[in-house]
Amino acid sequence: MQNNLNILQPQPVLSICIPTFCRAHNLDKCLAAITIQFDKKPKLISKVEIIISDNASTDNTRLVVEKYIKKYNNIKYFVNENNLGADENYINSVINSSGKFSWIIGDDDFVLGNTLNCLVNFLEKNDVIIYTIETETFVNMQTVLQERECSNNVEFFSAKSFNDFFERGFCIGLLSSIIFNRKAWLDVDREEYLPGWSYYEIALKMIARSTLPLAHIRFPMIATLESCDWVKNGTEFFYFINWKNILERLPNFGYNVGYVNLCLSKFPKKLIIILLRAKGNGLKTTKNNLFRLCKEFYKSPFYLVLALIIFIIPNFIIKSVRDIRKKINDIKI
Repeated sequence: MQNNLNILQPQPVLSICIPTFCRAHNLDKCLAAITIQFDKKPKLISKVEIIISDNASTDNTRLVVEKYIKKYNNIKYFVNENNLGADENYINSVINSSGKFSWIIGDDDFVLGNTLNCLVNFLEKNDVIIYTIETETFVNMQTVLQERECSNNVEFFSAKSFNDFFERGFCIGLLSSIIFNRKAWLDVDREEYLPGWSYYEIALKMIARSTLPLAHIRFPMIATLESCDWVKNGTEFFYFINWKNILERLPNFGYNVGYVNLCLSKFPKKLIIILLRAKGNGLKTTKNNLFRLCKEFYKSPFYLVLALIIFIIPNFIIKSVRDIRKKINDIKI
């Protein structure tokens, strides 16, 4: 559902796409951090639109959004009839946008003071396929709203240098760190993606086939709350496995096989800590999860044996040990 009529207006430079589900309190602060920049620089309202894609929330998300819609005419609100899952909600938010560039941000992430104006100025002057930014950890809203002096420390890469761009860690997949050409992103096949990574896998395919340059700025423009809701029920384990599977697909898109294999070689060692965290957050000891673990790491028998031992340890024991360690670390000497 859209909140207002689509009156003929110039195409926005940037669409800030915010997928959300039952986190009205976070969304309120997220919108506050954006709209205060509209108040300080009203010209941004015609250049930036906010797209809120609500995944059938049952809390007071609608009331929060309506509060902002009454004041700002560049906010569009869409509500899915049913919860489509995070990936489809990411995609829906971009489909419902209209800017030349789209920026998917988390509803618990906050655009830092004055950076929106800097961002729009850059995108107006540079026709790039992707523009990636740095992030910082959220401290408090006072820090978020503090005015920032924009940096000019931007690195550009030709379209043919997308491998170098990726290998230097300028497109790591962190939600809220990727701003992209909306049309090019939507032109990519959006059916084949690994769960949890739709926005990122589409972006990786997009830059590998584009003829436009890429850019990265070494400057934080957003603060991430790091609420870690995504680790509940051991979901981190599946994100980890799916990220491994994305890497395995990259050579098919044109990425360097040698670098991909180097990245994949680090996964068995990382598995141990990932599995411990996942078990501590409720990963179920099911046959399907056991099968997936063996299927993905049978070529690394040493780490697989360690992982299998961790896998059969009851979750409450791992959680208890984790909590004890936290208490010990919190003791002030």
